[in-house]
Amino acid sequence: MTKNPARFFLIFALFWSGLVLLFDGFITRAFMNQLRSRSFATAPGHILSSEITTHDDSDGTTYGARVVYEFAINGRRHQSDRVRYGQGSDSTGRWASETVAANPPGATRPVYYDPSDPARSVLQRGAGGQDWFLALFLTPFNVAMIFLWGLVIQARQPAPPLGGVRLVTEPGRILVYGPSMSRAAVVLLAFGAVSFAGIFTLVLPFGFAPKAEYVWAVWALALGAALFTAFKARGAAPSTAPELIVDGDGGRLLLPKGLFNATKSWRQWREWKKAGQSALEIPLERIRDAAMRERVSKDSDGESRTYVVALAVEEPGAAGLREYDVGSWVLPDRAEAFAAWMVETLGLNKKT
Repeated sequence: MTKNPARFFLIFALFWSGLVLLFDGFITRAFMNQLRSRSFATAPGHILSSEITTHDDSDGTTYGARVVYEFAINGRRHQSDRVRYGQGSDSTGRWASETVAANPPGATRPVYYDPSDPARSVLQRGAGGQDWFLALFLTPFNVAMIFLWGLVIQARQPAPPLGGVRLVTEPGRILVYGPSMSRAAVVLLAFGAVSFAGIFTLVLPFGFAPKAEYVWAVWALALGAALFTAFKARGAAPSTAPELIVDGDGGRLLLPKGLFNATKSWRQWREWKKAGQSALEIPLERIRDAAMRERVSKDSDGESRTYVVALAVEEPGAAGLREYDVGSWVLPDRAEAFAAWMVETLGLNKKT
């Protein structure tokens, strides 16, 4: 039996949450300071220098703006290079170019400063598109953080019956539907997905400083998607098509193509597709065993693990047994629970 990955999820959730909350705090602080700057006093300022800065790394070049200015309060001169709180850089250079163009050296521009501490000054006051966009940018990361903690909670709880799958019994056959998500999880996923798509829609043409109205439009779409999903989601209802069918009358096991069976290899799918089948058919008499297997996939970001139920099938003319993956779970005990049901339902423990 594979060790329950509850500890791994907990460590990863703590690591992920630490990073996300750190950036949440940074962005929230900058956002609140920008809101507070709306009440700052105003003084005439003199632009000393203005230039676009660049930073090169393995991901490419990013562009920022450095504008140095000075102003006098009660006869005391102050100097700063803060254009706004939370100012950063991006790969488009749009905000940097506009900021430098709007503040050429020698120009006189209004400076907004905190009367209680003139060192706290900005050239741009109030929350703008950049602030709203950074909040939007972190939304998918916060959604992922919530899902991670959901996995931590699930991993520390006993496996649900049959690994969470749903059964519909009909005369002569059993329809198996994949594990369902709660309505809250589906709504949160819809909100995060639309926000994620909106980020790229805004970044590509506008960089990290789009107009606030554009960001609000994405927020509205994300909220609309969440509300629509809230009304349409049916967490307890079966999906439109079963993911696995135990056809006792026909003496076969049917595996329609679906999300639950996404772990099947493309070679398996090509075989039944060429044969003109709408599902992979396995005679029940040829199934010898069902057991949980760990599948490890590697890519540039590292390793990922899923847990499947593998059917050991005896095929004519083949040497040894051939495995077919059925279902995919993040937690191994869920896969083991479903494998045990398959063994019992198909009477595999009675076969020799």
